[in-house]
Amino acid sequence: MSYHATNRDSLRPDGDITGSPDRLPDAAYPSLGRPVILSHPSEISPDLRGSIMLLGNFDGFHRGHQHLLAFAQAKARAEGRPLGAMSAEPHPRQFFAPDAAPFRLTCPITKHQTFRRSGFDFVFSPTFDADFACQDPEEFVAAVLVNGLGVSRVVTGRNFRFGARRSGDTRLLRELGLRYGFTVSELDELRVNDRICGSSIIRQHIQAGDMAAASALLGYPWHVALRITTASNPVEIAWPKHVLRPPPGSYGVAIRPIGDTLQHSPAILFLSEDGVADRLELSSAQQIIHDAAISGLILAEFLPSPSRTV
Repeated sequence: MSYHATNRDSLRPDGDITGSPDRLPDAAYPSLGRPVILSHPSEISPDLRGSIMLLGNFDGFHRGHQHLLAFAQAKARAEGRPLGAMSAEPHPRQFFAPDAAPFRLTCPITKHQTFRRSGFDFVFSPTFDADFACQDPEEFVAAVLVNGLGVSRVVTGRNFRFGARRSGDTRLLRELGLRYGFTVSELDELRVNDRICGSSIIRQHIQAGDMAAASALLGYPWHVALRITTASNPVEIAWPKHVLRPPPGSYGVAIRPIGDTLQHSPAILFLSEDGVADRLELSSAQQIIHDAAISGLILAEFLPSPSRTV
C-alpha cells in the first residue's frame, strides 16, 4: 500500500482550483495549528493515538455530519481521548469517474477550513489512489485503523461502506472491531423536515440556486475558494474545477482571505453562462483583495438569503 506522506499536500486543490499550481503558495496555509493534518499513519504522534475517529467523505460537513461530531465530541470529552476524522483526497468519486460533472461541495482547502473550526485534534487525509482503493476491508482496518492510527472508537453513519468495491459495511466493521479491540458507534442519519440530511439534497438546492435551503442543511453559509485571476474591480476569478457550480446569475457573498476569520466584506459574485467571465464586484474590500492576492485565493461565503438574480 502506498501513501503520499507530505502533510500539506493533503490540502492541495489537486486540480480543484482552476489553473492552480502543483503546490499553493505558503500564504495559503496561515498557522494552521489544530487540526494536525496526517497523510500517512506513521505520522501520528503518541498523544493522538487511542482517538475517537469519525469515518466518511464529509463533503460539505453538513448537519448530518455534525450530528456524528457531537456524539464523538461527547465521548472524547468523557474518556479524555483525542478527536480525529478520516477523509481521503481526492474524493473517491473523483478517482473512479475523473471525467464526471463537478459535484463536490468543498475543495480540500475549504474542507480543512470546516474541520479547523469543528474542534478536531487531527485529520487523517490519505491519498485515494489505486493502492488505497484495492484494500480489502480487513486490511484497511488492521493496517490503517489499528496498527497505524491506534483508534479506540470509530463513529459512522449506518450507510458507511469501506474497502475494495465498497464491500465492507457497518456490520462487518463491528465484527472487526470486536476482533481487533476497538468500539464501533453507528448512528442513524439526521432527518430534517422528514428527509435525510445529506450531501445529495444539498447539491440539489445549490443546482437550483437556493442558497438559503443549502445553508440551512449545512448549518453554515456554503463557501467556495476562488482563484483571483485579475485583482482589480471587478475582480476576475476562476471557479474550482471539481466543485459544483450554481446556475448563472449574481449572488450576494461575503469575501475574506483564506484562513482569516476577522476580515470580511460584502460583494456580488457574477457567474457567467460559460464560466469564462466570472467576477466579483466589490463595494469596500480592496484591502481584503490585496491580502488575498498574496495566495491568489479568496473565500466567498454565499449569503443564506435568497440573493440570486439572473
